[in-house]
Amino acid sequence: MVIPLRFDDVLHDFDHKGIVEVQVDDKWGYINRQGEEVLPIRFDRIDQFSENRLFRVELDHQYGLFNEKGALVIPLRFDELYENSNVESDVLALVRQGEAWFWLDRKGKETVPSWCNVGNICELRVEHFGNGRYGYIHQGLVVIPPRFDEAFEFGNNSLAKINIEGKKGVNDARRKGGWGYINIEGTMVIQPRYDDIGDFLDNGLVRIVFNGKYGYANDKGKEIIPPRFDEVDDFDSNDLVKVSLNGKYGYVNRWGDTVTPLRFDAIYGFAESGMAIVKLDGKYGYINAQGQEVIPPQFDEVEGFDAKGVARVAVEGKWRRINRQGETVAGE
Repeated sequence: MVIPLRFDDVLHDFDHKGIVEVQVDDKWGYINRQGEEVLPIRFDRIDQFSENRLFRVELDHQYGLFNEKGALVIPLRFDELYENSNVESDVLALVRQGEAWFWLDRKGKETVPSWCNVGNICELRVEHFGNGRYGYIHQGLVVIPPRFDEAFEFGNNSLAKINIEGKKGVNDARRKGGWGYINIEGTMVIQPRYDDIGDFLDNGLVRIVFNGKYGYANDKGKEIIPPRFDEVDDFDSNDLVKVSLNGKYGYVNRWGDTVTPLRFDAIYGFAESGMAIVKLDGKYGYINAQGQEVIPPQFDEVEGFDAKGVARVAVEGKWRRINRQGETVAGE
């Protein structure tokens, strides 16, 4: 049979089912070998057969699904539609209507899939979607909607770092976004409001930046050390973190308590001896592993304590040796 020359474009040859995608006046559809319309030539876009043997179609920025016989499976009324590639699943697609995301089963009814529980090990893969955003897939099913501008893989604590950029709301007011963390159910555990956010440390805390100030939050989103410092280091082996504000340095513990007041011009970090050198007004002293000042700044030059708990210090060019209590001891 000869099919009349009435099409503006034909994408490819007939497939093994005997159908082909055609275009007329910027609209797309499918015909069979007899020239009959299997899928009406009225759509703005048609995605080819999926593993479910379905067409995803677009019309006036709305999406739906048709089967290979041209029957409607999911109505064209969704702003976004992502089909489940796992043909054995009862869930057919994830859809968005307005601000709401939900899943549809193979009868087109709303459903809630079960893929993982918080606290369990679950293989979720980050994916970049056609809307330009990132979401997460589990065994072919989009389980966390693509609503993030940046996203990373889940860590051992079952949390993933994400970013949502600021955008305009319905009233044209700027809605501020930022960096945060989600769990494997897609729930925000750290709200995406930070300018930057780090990776979780072994002690369960993560560095946060807000309005140019630094702090730490826990895996529940609580700000253990509110972002109010100009700088924060990583936590050391004593579970203390060096912080600075207005050019002064001190130490804070993992619970947010200040253990060394921010009054020193410099702190040089803890040595294996468990003592750290501090500087104030051009003089040097020492603090212990608990952050307490044990030898006030009084020396012009100092060295670190050795394994025997002895350090060399100098005043006006004269060197001597002191113990951890600041007492002079014998020796060169």
